[in-house]
Amino acid sequence: MLVTVSILGACDSTTAPADILKDSPAIVEFDISPSRVNFTPADGVRDTTVNIQFSGRTSNHIQEQSVILVINRRNSGELFREEELAITSDGTFDFELDVETNTTFFNDFEVFTRLSGDNSAYAEGKVSIQGFSEFAPEILEINNPESVQLPSSGESARSVSFRAKVSDVEGLVSIEGVYLRLISRSTGELSGSPFRLYDNGSNGDLAPNDSLFTRVFQFNSGNNSDFYDVEYFAIDRGGLISDTLRTTFRITQ
Repeated sequence: MLVTVSILGACDSTTAPADILKDSPAIVEFDISPSRVNFTPADGVRDTTVNIQFSGRTSNHIQEQSVILVINRRNSGELFREEELAITSDGTFDFELDVETNTTFFNDFEVFTRLSGDNSAYAEGKVSIQGFSEFAPEILEINNPESVQLPSSGESARSVSFRAKVSDVEGLVSIEGVYLRLISRSTGELSGSPFRLYDNGSNGDLAPNDSLFTRVFQFNSGNNSDFYDVEYFAIDRGGLISDTLRTTFRITQ
């Protein structure tokens, strides 16, 4: 478990910094138990509930303050749960969460806590629920142009998109990565191949988390004519690999 506690405060010329830090409201302890859960084939394929307990301790909080607990899905940033927790008279707080999942699913969360009305007093951690893979991912379709004509000297580079539509019975979150190999028929596989495709709404990808993975390459007048075999494949977090789908791509003058 990664736990980070940060306390910030301002001071003026008449007050020593140590006094300010001592009197500042703070979250001084924050624990997540368990912070990591691992399922294996011995657990069988089944729906299950994981119970997670969050607890901590504050210091110097004012009476009307509470603790704000925010849990986001790590991959998408989507809000999973938000709670306002009461602080007891001895400065402690706790919360219990049941996460419904399946032993083949993967769930990763980022956890953020702060004192209400004070963004400078906070702590954060992570929760990881690791399933096991029963089904390999599947590449449903692939798409890239048959060829690109290189621009003339002085012209702008030309962008070419390579895309793969991917599915996984156990959810997209279980996919470790989608890749393509570029293999020249004259010189062999390119340096850096296999190349990762993205589904994050950037790097040339049109929309995040829509199961359409994209890689964009730039071609300029300095490139050479060539003919490539293109191989697409996906790997899930359990190590299972999809079938490979193949196409070709030509660079022309």
